[in-house]
Amino acid sequence: MTDSATVFRVSAWVLLVVAVLLWSSHHLGLGPGNLGWLAGVGAALTAALSSLDKLLEKNQIDVIKKQLQPMLAMVFSPPVLLVLYAAATITAATVSSVRVAQGESVVEKGLTLTLAPVDGGSADKELELKQPQQSLDRALVVTSPLGRAFRLSAPGFVTQSFEVYPIVGHSLTLGDDIKRAPSVLLRLPPAGELALGSEGKLQVTRLDSGEVIATSSAAGAAFLIGRVQPIPAGAQLRWSSELQDANLGPEENRRLLKAWRKPEAIVSSATLLPGMSLRAEVISPSNWVAAKAEFTLGDESFVDQLLEEMPTE
Repeated sequence: MTDSATVFRVSAWVLLVVAVLLWSSHHLGLGPGNLGWLAGVGAALTAALSSLDKLLEKNQIDVIKKQLQPMLAMVFSPPVLLVLYAAATITAATVSSVRVAQGESVVEKGLTLTLAPVDGGSADKELELKQPQQSLDRALVVTSPLGRAFRLSAPGFVTQSFEVYPIVGHSLTLGDDIKRAPSVLLRLPPAGELALGSEGKLQVTRLDSGEVIATSSAAGAAFLIGRVQPIPAGAQLRWSSELQDANLGPEENRRLLKAWRKPEAIVSSATLLPGMSLRAEVISPSNWVAAKAEFTLGDESFVDQLLEEMPTE
């Protein structure tokens, strides 16, 4: 092996090792953040080899060199390098990763996310964010040189679809890239509350398909659909203003404010999503609509909706 061939093959090996370390650091979270330590390892090996002259006799060194030469010749041979480069290239072109982190505005502990390919070609993967702040989890996925579509879902968040490409992978942040699913607070006027308490029912329907996604016959003045979350602090000021305009009287205003602060949670058969148009209505036993509201969900995580009182039957 000539000196130039030796330099070329050693350089090829070093490039391959550096590429593998960079790939592992990016997709697996393994390895150091930088590769400066390689220089230290090289210096240590050089020092160790130079000290052999002092520790061993010349004939012992010759025996060691003679035993190592066949192995080194095989490791640095062109066929071995070609196989390793081919394997690394195929892996880099078909295996990537999805990384999920929590944003500063999101505090979730023990959240489990489900990652699945849109084409259904492989099993779902689960990612778990165990700590409430800046927690990160990642999953290796099989992709293609042209990318592959995946879907990420989590309780209380809007399902996100995206393309995963080789080399770069895909990173998402809860609260920023993955939006919280909206919650809807339905507040009933006195007529709606009275009809519901007289064996009526609250019904929520999708306007696009006519599908009834939530119902309740429980007596109450407020109902929460979707993820349970605190009512925003400024909501009661708006409620007070609405009640003053309704001229219901101080005692009734206080009663409704108290009742609206304690909504009854009801389950929706469909995940609430931005852009979804809904109709909420209170229907009496005689099919009279006592209160109704039609609205479209936006990007807000909390939707506060007062139903409008309908004319008496």
